[in-house]
Amino acid sequence: MENQHITVVYATSSDDTFIITIISIYSIVRRRKPDTVVDFVILTDDYFNEDLRRKFVKYLDGVPKISVIFKSVGQIFENVFLQQDFIKNSTYFRLLIPDIVDTEKCLYLDYDTIVCTDLQELFDVDLMDNYIAGVKAPSYQLKHKKESYCIQAKLKDLTQYVNAGVLLMNLKKMREDNITQKFLKLLPCNMLSQDQDIINSVCYGKIIYLPFCYNVMTKYANWSIGEYDNLFTYEELEDAWNQPKIIHFADRIKPWNSMECIMGDYWWNVCRNSPMWQFFYKKMENLFYYSLAYHQSKSQKSFSIKRDRTLFNLFWKRRLLIYGAGDRAKQMLNYLSNFNVIPEYIIVSNSFNNPRYINGVQVIELRDLENEIRDYTVIIATTEKFHAEIINNLLKYDFQEIIPVSDSWSMK
Repeated sequence: MENQHITVVYATSSDDTFIITIISIYSIVRRRKPDTVVDFVILTDDYFNEDLRRKFVKYLDGVPKISVIFKSVGQIFENVFLQQDFIKNSTYFRLLIPDIVDTEKCLYLDYDTIVCTDLQELFDVDLMDNYIAGVKAPSYQLKHKKESYCIQAKLKDLTQYVNAGVLLMNLKKMREDNITQKFLKLLPCNMLSQDQDIINSVCYGKIIYLPFCYNVMTKYANWSIGEYDNLFTYEELEDAWNQPKIIHFADRIKPWNSMECIMGDYWWNVCRNSPMWQFFYKKMENLFYYSLAYHQSKSQKSFSIKRDRTLFNLFWKRRLLIYGAGDRAKQMLNYLSNFNVIPEYIIVSNSFNNPRYINGVQVIELRDLENEIRDYTVIIATTEKFHAEIINNLLKYDFQEIIPVSDSWSMK
């Protein structure tokens, strides 16, 4: 079977954003089909030196069917207008993509995205004579003061406005029409949404829509159904929030700096299976397991409530196991039962002196687990002093996820 090539572009800088970019890249690698080859193009400035490039590539060493190319944009955007303090000047790098990425089309992704599907279907979307394809940005299309916003963004209206964090780009057509130069001419305007306004302004009339599932923006997680005002169908929203294809942490709250981040479990699940795990574990170790595993939000009328509950709803999307048969395991069983959740098994390393059932759940030895181990999430319900040994033992198996429970956790 012939390999299918797709080109994916990121923009990064010399701070920790490049480490987070690697997590996004790993999410693509994990979900791609065997015949999908991904050519990554990383846009940087001159501060991203050779040592950083080597470090970047090192984390991807040995990953088959990928290539990584760095393209420097120089210092052209060093002093650009930044509206929000959590946004980096690297966001402007994408304005140069048509001129510095020589393929006919590409997929641009913000660094704060997680990909949950093979990207070939998205990459194959026919752009026809349009410049870009993106997902509607609800808060822009539904703005109350549309007229004043359109004036500053040099737009006729906001009916085509898309979020620029996930863009399928028709580079061939954009080069033919000299789009990069049209982008750069608007830089001095200091638009409120910066380069996103520039892209929407220049590409107006040549934009097609992607389904919401290709850019599930977490800042809309608590919107009720009616707030979308028919921008998307009910079925489209339901599908996107329950089976996202690309998650975009498009808000101040990011999974790597807050355990309150909606859909953060998707990001952490990729991180745990990447070389970046130790970096982020050390950064968040005081809060990580307790908060990530046991945060519960207030009920709201939105799709996201199906995801942002105790254990981030590991209940309904994954198969649960409890490791340990002592008092903490019993406490965990009682806790989960409050949410009508019953683990499939309690697993132990040795069944000697352990009961056959606890609260109606069968106790079995780890080695006796049947097939499809990769589908299980294991909650380690023992004291922390045993965690290292248990984790080393569990890592011999292909579990979906391993979550140790901090000693600070208690049933509340």
